[in-house]
Amino acid sequence: MLGIHPTYNKERLEKLSGMFNDDPRQGNMALYVREHFDLKRICERCGTRTTANRLAVASVIIEGPAWVLPISLQHDGRIEVDLESSIPNQSNFLSDQTIEALSELGITFTDSGIEHIIPIMADRDAHYRAVPSAEHETYKDAQEHFTCRVITDASPDDVFKWDTEVEYDYEKYWEANGDERTSGYNVQTEYFQWLAEQGQLVIARISDQDDGTLGLAYCVPEQYQLHLIRYKWRLTNRQQESVVANALFFTLIDHIYDKKLATPLNLGSALDRYMDIWHPSPVGKQRLEISNRVSRHAIIDCFGSK
Repeated sequence: MLGIHPTYNKERLEKLSGMFNDDPRQGNMALYVREHFDLKRICERCGTRTTANRLAVASVIIEGPAWVLPISLQHDGRIEVDLESSIPNQSNFLSDQTIEALSELGITFTDSGIEHIIPIMADRDAHYRAVPSAEHETYKDAQEHFTCRVITDASPDDVFKWDTEVEYDYEKYWEANGDERTSGYNVQTEYFQWLAEQGQLVIARISDQDDGTLGLAYCVPEQYQLHLIRYKWRLTNRQQESVVANALFFTLIDHIYDKKLATPLNLGSALDRYMDIWHPSPVGKQRLEISNRVSRHAIIDCFGSK
């Protein structure tokens, strides 16, 4: 029999701990639990839950015989696995036994999710010929004025320093555009530090002549793809913003060819204007949905944040 709870107790924490394996890309239990509570936290700046418009329920815990699954429920019945946007491999928690048990609650795996990838061609020159020449020229100009490189051996201190150099401007940018995305030193930043400590982080970094960070792109190397999790930049002027964002993508593509990875760059579920020139292809992604309306409304009535 499955149970649904608003928070953890000792037994649930022990079950959660037993679900982690030796792959550091899954993060660690402390970060997982902290993100669960962050989704319910009142924003100190605006006095409301930043998830209120997007989520019907911000994090409840489904408990089985030997596992727990913290989830959030969207208004349309789609389910978010906590930390999935920050840690792509988090859905590895879903064993066949877990998926079968979840069907008791009307929760099923569907192919309704979409991610976008930049396919890698056999030849780099052919790939760049498919990109507008003006964009490639902008990248070559950036290489002359800035340092554009990919780091695979960053330390946690490097991550903290570089992220701090860009975060303040990046946060102001999204505030000005009315975006609710999470900024600041948060669970995701700590996750990047954790990955760096474990040697499982790929960072594209653009820096100026004084080694000041202008832009960062954080990626998780997976077996069949390089997964872009977040990229951000420092605002100095509006023209430089596009130059830095453009250079981050070119730098990542160069890294894939230089290292002969032959793996696509996964851009995630949301595209923005800097990704269009790469002609990303949509691919299906399995995701959890609660198709049983009675179960959905029961969860919302008991645990909804409204």
